Amino acid sequence: MAQRTKTEPSLGTPRSGSQQGLRVRNRQLVLTTILNEGAATQSELARSTGLSQGTISSLVKELVADRVVETEAVVSSGRRATLVSLKSDAQIVVGVDVGRTHLRVATFNLRHELLGRKDFALELGHSYTQTLALAGECLTELLEVSGHDRAAILSCVVGVPVSIDTYSMSVIQGSVLPTWAGVDLREVSEQHLGTPVTLENDANLGALAHSVYDDTEAKNLVYIKIASGIGAGLVQDGRIYRSTSGLSGEIGHFQVFDAGTVCYCGNRGCLETIASTRSLVADFGRMRMNPEPTLSGLVAEVEARDPAVLRLIDDAGAALGKTLAVLANLLAPDVIVIGGPLGSAAADLLEAARVSAHRQALPAVEASTNFKVSRFKNDAELWGACALAIQIAGVRALGGGPLSSSITIK
Repeated sequence: MAQRTKTEPSLGTPRSGSQQGLRVRNRQLVLTTILNEGAATQSELARSTGLSQGTISSLVKELVADRVVETEAVVSSGRRATLVSLKSDAQIVVGVDVGRTHLRVATFNLRHELLGRKDFALELGHSYTQTLALAGECLTELLEVSGHDRAAILSCVVGVPVSIDTYSMSVIQGSVLPTWAGVDLREVSEQHLGTPVTLENDANLGALAHSVYDDTEAKNLVYIKIASGIGAGLVQDGRIYRSTSGLSGEIGHFQVFDAGTVCYCGNRGCLETIASTRSLVADFGRMRMNPEPTLSGLVAEVEARDPAVLRLIDDAGAALGKTLAVLANLLAPDVIVIGGPLGSAAADLLEAARVSAHRQALPAVEASTNFKVSRFKNDAELWGACALAIQIAGVRALGGGPLSSSITIK
């Protein structure tokens, strides 16, 4: 196995001043353009990239030989032209979303199209070995159905609700998955999935999904995932923000009430003690004297407009709004998106949060920030994994060789 670097994977890129280096950069430009803008004629590629028609023609021939792109004779503006598109059916990317009680595995082509997926409910406290072994089995089945093998995988992204050390790729904080703490998750993931893996926090992937597929004009976007824990992902200029320590986005542990309930982190009055699904369901159970409350039951009562349950949501939204006001004042993002498994109850939560944030955020900041509920329901993290995997696939094509799993960034 090739040696890893501490931060970004190594591309093995030639010296910038060499002819080979220029070729690699031009190849990068063409592939990035197609990945971002879709199929284009050679003339359109020349205009978009600023490269000459001769350079484009030569690069396209090389990429066709490498089975990276395919060409088709078309008529454009009344003239014969060559349409260049990614050979999306030959090679694929993989997204894996692991949560406190769920596992989702999906394969996608390079046109961001879903090829297949498998979803599983997991027991509380599931172990990383069993879960990742199940993910590997799911991937094998998906590959068999689509007719691919693991050599066709360009990149695989695994999203997890934990904080990951940027250097060691080990779990440094597993509040939602406490038994995963200290694990070299990339090594274990690669062992079971049988392919090189990139790890990412689930909230970061949710933010990327909205940036790529929904709020494409937003320069800066914050995604708040409200689930068993509460985390935030931030995209700045189309790129995920990552701290050196890997501990960014832990807004669930913002203190919102000095005399609140003691949180499992050891502090008192954290946002998660009021607004996480875990806390909301527990409060709902106590209110109904139900020893086995469920999130679906809570959501049903919200839809029925039960006054007591709506008060729970309103209190949670008010606490969330305090946190959103801080984020808005600090970052002034274009969009703040609320996501997670709350379903239809998310709209009520967001409305209460918006009212609270309005009272505490700077008026100009609040007026310039769009607050919204995610349209992805439970799938934002999975689609974010797809988006990141395709970005990585584009980078992996830059080394001057074929866009294939033999060119790995490690």
